[in-house]
Amino acid sequence: MRRFTATVETNLIAIGAARRAMEVAGDHDFAIIANLAQFIDLFTLDFTFVAMDHSREGQKWRQGLYGRIVSLMIVECLEDFGELLGKTLRTTLVALKYNPNVLTTLGEIHGDLNQLRTKHEAAMREIRNNVFGHRDLNASRQLEVMANLDRSRLVRAQQDLMTWLLRLQEFMGTVTTPLPGYVKSRRLGRA
Repeated sequence: MRRFTATVETNLIAIGAARRAMEVAGDHDFAIIANLAQFIDLFTLDFTFVAMDHSREGQKWRQGLYGRIVSLMIVECLEDFGELLGKTLRTTLVALKYNPNVLTTLGEIHGDLNQLRTKHEAAMREIRNNVFGHRDLNASRQLEVMANLDRSRLVRAQQDLMTWLLRLQEFMGTVTTPLPGYVKSRRLGRA
């Protein structure tokens, strides 16, 4: 895990430096792509560690707490990535003249996200709102939701999301690989 974490942290630093240079140069369209790459890395790293803590056997309450955090992260992920993969990114990819296959794949990945939302969001939102967020002021209801929590469903949602995140990371390789060429071309055009 140390190597994985170090790799992600190194990548975040490199993307951050490139993003700052893009923003200074006024290349906000490139910065949109860099932001998505950073967001994927940040979320995946955090989600990996929380999911690992949730899977550790031991104190039931602690394991349940991490399960509730997982539910929160899943709901937030479904919302955030829905927005990050939406119109602004599509418009950017079209404007930069990416291969149409990239947009097709993005559409498939976004569709898969919507399927995850349909499959898991209601159950995860109930956990997030009523148990993790303690929005239901009736403690008996909170305890009831916790007692009836289907841990296997939570694990399946966690696995489904991680599978999707890995596919998204793979897709980002097709988006970020040609990015330096686009940046160089634009800079040469300005010179």
